[in-house]
Amino acid sequence: MIKQKEFPDTSPSLAFMMSLFLPTSGQFYNKQYFKGIIAIAVLLLAINYNHNSWLIYIIYLTLALDSFLTSRRFRTLNKEILFVYISEKDRK
Repeated sequence: MIKQKEFPDTSPSLAFMMSLFLPTSGQFYNKQYFKGIIAIAVLLLAINYNHNSWLIYIIYLTLALDSFLTSRRFRTLNKEILFVYISEKDRK
């Protein structure tokens, strides 16, 4: 039997906006702590060692887009799991 909820139920638009205002906060909102810590390290290294603003901007937007797509994928998987759970319940 599949658990009804295996992934965090997060809002994709909220995760994107959080990452725009505070970098890597969207990863923590999606409960992906390791990815958030790695993203903070990458962003700090880019700021310290590379003073090209375009590279920092691309990393910044990539983090925001990643949090949006991850949250959207979690929501899709939750719907699929819920559909399978309801289908199994109806068979009994």
